[in-house]
Amino acid sequence: MAEIEGDFVVFLIGAGFNSKLHLARSYVDLGGRRGMKHMLDYLVAHPEKGLLAYEMGIHTIVQYWRSFEHLESFARDKDDPHLDVWRQYWRRVGKSSRTGIWHETYLVQAGQ
Repeated sequence: MAEIEGDFVVFLIGAGFNSKLHLARSYVDLGGRRGMKHMLDYLVAHPEKGLLAYEMGIHTIVQYWRSFEHLESFARDKDDPHLDVWRQYWRRVGKSSRTGIWHETYLVQAGQ
């Protein structure tokens, strides 16, 4: 990845599949084709939202954001896809432990 000027945010997000018997169900839990891939495609098409870049792993995605404010705005804006995907996840999963989502957010100051 290219060097980023100024402060930026690193957002790590991943999924845990707690039952091998429910892998297909976990894929649906996570939104299938309308889940993370859909959100990332949307963010790439709308650079003003603040996503600078991302790296895909098997169970983890590393995202680089211009600021925490950009990240939080995307997460909360009803016109962006995140809220709908998140609400559908909770409707499908509820209190079940078969699929879990975790995330961590780090502020990287310029020059670090």
